[in-house]
Amino acid sequence: MAVKFPCSACGRDVYSTKAAGEEARCACGADTPVPQDATAITYLCRTCGARGTTQTCAECGGSASPERLASTPGAPLVSPRRPSARYHDRERFQAGQVIGRGLRIWAVNLATFLPLALLVYVPYLAASLFLRESIISRIDIQDIFSSGNLVFFSTLFVEFLLNQLVTATIIFAVFQALRQRDVEIASAMRSGLAALPAVLGVSIVVGLMGAVGVFALLIPGMAAQSGFLTVIGFLGMIIFAGWFIARTYVAVPVAVVERPGVFASVSRSWNLSEGFRWRIFGIVLLMGFFNFLVNLVVTLFGMDQASDLHFTVSQGVGIVLASLAAVVVAVAYHDLRVAAEGVDVEDLAAVFE
Repeated sequence: MAVKFPCSACGRDVYSTKAAGEEARCACGADTPVPQDATAITYLCRTCGARGTTQTCAECGGSASPERLASTPGAPLVSPRRPSARYHDRERFQAGQVIGRGLRIWAVNLATFLPLALLVYVPYLAASLFLRESIISRIDIQDIFSSGNLVFFSTLFVEFLLNQLVTATIIFAVFQALRQRDVEIASAMRSGLAALPAVLGVSIVVGLMGAVGVFALLIPGMAAQSGFLTVIGFLGMIIFAGWFIARTYVAVPVAVVERPGVFASVSRSWNLSEGFRWRIFGIVLLMGFFNFLVNLVVTLFGMDQASDLHFTVSQGVGIVLASLAAVVVAVAYHDLRVAAEGVDVEDLAAVFE
């Protein structure tokens, strides 16, 4: 629930979703503890006009914004729109535009985004570089639960965890860049760490849902030992994967920005992508092709793939691509909200204040 209270330094109202006793930052830069008697903020749904205390409407599941953002105190932020007006500005969400703007934001703020990623990844990469030969030599393909395999899977999980942290951190930084504000590494890291449990949960849930769908399509053909059914299942898996990725593409930004919870974030992404699936799928395809080309160049560079140099270069390229992917998905979420619901970046970023 969002609340407001006066800043201890400048006296202006501070708006925050933090609990009583936690510190919230005012626009003047001062940190003020949230008092017990802070005033609750009412949210107005942009779809049906219902009022509530969270950013997700309890009536229709739509997006709600704080009424304090209205030009007149107490007045609705926007005139409630009919559900039939949902796609009022679909042209504002184009795959090429999302990727182009994402590239520009990433390039302009590269001096911030890369240090953010490196700050998270470098200790892990240094340890991996030092221990990788020992870890690889202990892998036992015959005993999946051997100590060597457990260490190997643990390193994969740590890498997955750090990737989610980088994504959450950069999503916050992108919204600061969209608001034409300076991106502070410390603030971005705090926001990323705060959102990490939800982001991690969303990624695991989405991964499990996708795996269940894939196996459900492949198992019948494999169980029947039918080549025809296996081919049909494989084609169905490709179609399902593209459709599923498009429907859940912005679940992580939803978890960071709207903070509705793990399953609600997945459901919210599902609803937001309605009517935009092909365009989102276009973003996924273009980014995937770009990643493929970059990795192909690294592979063909002529280095020994077993060498420490190749490992270091490939991991460095992976960090750069991960930061770019996080920027693009944040821009996609922003543009999707603009196209589907008419919100602006200040509405979206109000949760960070």
